[in-house]
Amino acid sequence: MNQLITCDTANVAYLLECPCEKQYDVRTTRKLKCHNNDPSGFRVMGISHKTNNWRDGNNVQIISHEEIQWIISLKTLQPCGFNIELDINCFI
Repeated sequence: MNQLITCDTANVAYLLECPCEKQYDVRTTRKLKCHNNDPSGFRVMGISHKTNNWRDGNNVQIISHEEIQWIISLKTLQPCGFNIELDINCFI
């Protein structure tokens, strides 16, 4: 988590934290500021950013792969967090 992530950053994995301290790991290819519909009262923290590079391949798959790694390492699966499932299609 040593990358500069702002509201204008796209291709981001980010973390929502509820006041009850449960967390939800989310990914987006849009700019982070486009997610203003996330529940108010939740803290938003960018945790990973992938730059667009024509040699990197499928950014959605790359970000999805990182999202799974963050869900596991931050333990955001239910009942500890708000993530309900792991979408492992990005590994196939």
